[in-house]
Amino acid sequence: MAGLKEIVEVMDDEEKLTYFMARIARSHVKWNINKYHITNMLEGVDAVLKRSFEEKLTDEIVNAYHTLYDVIGNLLDIQKKLVIVKKHF
Repeated sequence: MAGLKEIVEVMDDEEKLTYFMARIARSHVKWNINKYHITNMLEGVDAVLKRSFEEKLTDEIVNAYHTLYDVIGNLLDIQKKLVIVKKHF
């Protein structure tokens, strides 16, 4: 979860954001974590958001977190393909 905090902290810096997103994806690939695993976390993420934001939680906030997890999942798939390609060369 420290990686997720880093992403949120650098969201306004595209270069740092790209770096941290790719780093998180690479670190999860070695454990054979797929996008499927990430999207299955959304129910828990929603529960944490409700508890953390309480009445201030909006659909916009929920959608932002869902989008973030979707992007991380997509990056996992991309990193996994890159690892497979590198093993063949």
